[in-house]
Amino acid sequence: MLTRWLRFLLPAPGPLSLLGGAGAILVLGLLAAVGYAVSQTGLFLENFGFLYGLFCVPPAAVLLAAAALWEKRPLPRAGLWFAAALALAVGGLVAAMAIATSPEAGLTAGLATYALICVPPAVGSALIGLYFASRGAPAARATLHAERVERARHMIEARGEVTVAELAAELRAPAGECDQIVDELLRGQLAGFFDAPRGRVYTQAALRAKQKQLVAVVQARGQVSFDDLTAELRAPRDLLRGWVYEAVRRGEFTGYLNWNEGLLYSADAAKLRASDRCPRCGGELALAGQGVIQCGHCGSEVFLA
Repeated sequence: MLTRWLRFLLPAPGPLSLLGGAGAILVLGLLAAVGYAVSQTGLFLENFGFLYGLFCVPPAAVLLAAAALWEKRPLPRAGLWFAAALALAVGGLVAAMAIATSPEAGLTAGLATYALICVPPAVGSALIGLYFASRGAPAARATLHAERVERARHMIEARGEVTVAELAAELRAPAGECDQIVDELLRGQLAGFFDAPRGRVYTQAALRAKQKQLVAVVQARGQVSFDDLTAELRAPRDLLRGWVYEAVRRGEFTGYLNWNEGLLYSADAAKLRASDRCPRCGGELALAGQGVIQCGHCGSEVFLA
């Protein structure tokens, strides 16, 4: 996720060069200030703070502000203003501590210097940064969301069947956001079906292929357990049951099932109607028309296409 945001935050080449110059001043100035403070007699913090806070940080902050003014995109601009605010706040604090430790000034002078000279420009830079961040963040989020939606569409179309957990791992997004992405895709960009309770999404073609495979397996074997179908079709029982009902409504399947046994049977529709009996227990049934008939004796469901 961070790498995707970096392309929105990275400044253009010109401002980036000024940012590098400011960073070089801060690093080299730090080394020089430490070396100077060590080589001098007296308080280390006083010598270090005066050199670094008063002579190194201000030029770096000016370069950062110049880079922010040069940059045109709002998010990189915000980042540069935040960097300038941080440099002023930290550098001013170092200088204020140096003043506070000076025998000629003291703590009151150090605090007054920090509050009156360092805090206002630091706060001003931060507020400008917040303004540009508020302008750039919504557009960046919208772009990232659109990219996630497109990646999800390609993934679903390529595989035909995808779980929300697989989408979340691929997109590096929370499962709740993936649910929203799937809903958005099915509203216009993708023809398919979302089994929300079980967290599975199918393309229309993959769903039809699964349903045809279900009918073909049962017809080829005569009887199949739902445990075998669940493993073979990678679908839970409730969903398989729904697929059976849809196949019956389309006139593609006749047979019967018994949930207590967990078995689905294929049978000839003409023979079922001719017997007028439950194929499992022999109980009398009115097998006329089309649809699902439940046996009152054993609870089996008889499907007539």
